[in-house]
Amino acid sequence: MNRTKYMKRFTYLLAALCVIQGVTSSCGRSRNTVHYELKPVPVKTIRADTTSSAATLSFIGLVEEFTSVPLSFVSGGTVKTICVKESQKVRAGDLLCTVDASRARNMLAASEAALLQAEDGYDRISQVYAAGGATEVKMVEVRTKLEQARNTVETLRKQVDDCSLRAPRSGSIGSIDARVGQNLLPAQPAMTLLGMDEMNVAVSVPESDIRSVKVGEKAVISPNVMPGVTFSGSVTNCSLIQGRLSHSYEVTVSIDDKPAGLLPGMVCRVVFGHDARSGVIIPSDCIQIWQQGKTVWLVRDGKSFRQEITTGEYVPGGVTVTGGIGEGDVIITSGYQKLYNGCPVTFAL
Repeated sequence: MNRTKYMKRFTYLLAALCVIQGVTSSCGRSRNTVHYELKPVPVKTIRADTTSSAATLSFIGLVEEFTSVPLSFVSGGTVKTICVKESQKVRAGDLLCTVDASRARNMLAASEAALLQAEDGYDRISQVYAAGGATEVKMVEVRTKLEQARNTVETLRKQVDDCSLRAPRSGSIGSIDARVGQNLLPAQPAMTLLGMDEMNVAVSVPESDIRSVKVGEKAVISPNVMPGVTFSGSVTNCSLIQGRLSHSYEVTVSIDDKPAGLLPGMVCRVVFGHDARSGVIIPSDCIQIWQQGKTVWLVRDGKSFRQEITTGEYVPGGVTVTGGIGEGDVIITSGYQKLYNGCPVTFAL
């Protein structure tokens, strides 16, 4: 009897221990399932630094003549003489080239003979008209023929003069396209006159930097063939049309004082300098467009948060931030795609 009671008590005690152990293990498992470990996101950062130093842009340019005028004959003709050579300096009015003017001279001689005849007829009819022997209609007819003859002579004299090509202004001869014996068409270029007193430098500025170049801005020009020689210039024109292949804009820089030996076609280095506004300059690729506007990710106390900013002008190296960021702030430049406000971060190498 006692043995039976002892066995029952032992069975009950063993069952109670099993139940207690099961409850304890289940509680331990439940605590493990609700425990999460937040791993920090690796990011790259820069420290904001306020600056107001002068920014510079450097490009390659090509020297061009200030003016390039193609010269041609009004009526064309066969080239008879070429009176100049390439690169020769000429003055306004100098004879450059001629075409055969024999036909124009023959027509002029005939028209001058007709003019003499018209003048003689006018003198005769004037005497008759003064004596009352000619009508008013006849007098008007003779006077009209005289004016026509004079106009014809003037026109043919101009044609004879047009057979001689003269320099419209002082300069230097560029290319000579005409050849002796060649039959030139009207307005076909015979040669090119270059204005060498003033010169420009043509610079192709990429679309990423064109907003930093303004008309009137000063530039320092250094020809590659003249080591140590520099001279100043200023921007006179910024093209509004972008090159389809180069994605750049043409900028014209006028040379203030042309140095001796500078020729069209020479390659130069052109450096633009301008004062950047005081502010924080950050890379443009770390700025995100959000619902509230432009934002960046900052790091404080080892965690990331989104900060609204206001930006100014584009400068070499990035964008000037005028508000929202102070000196010393840590800005995330890479790895911000996985961030959220309060996310722990670690600095990647």
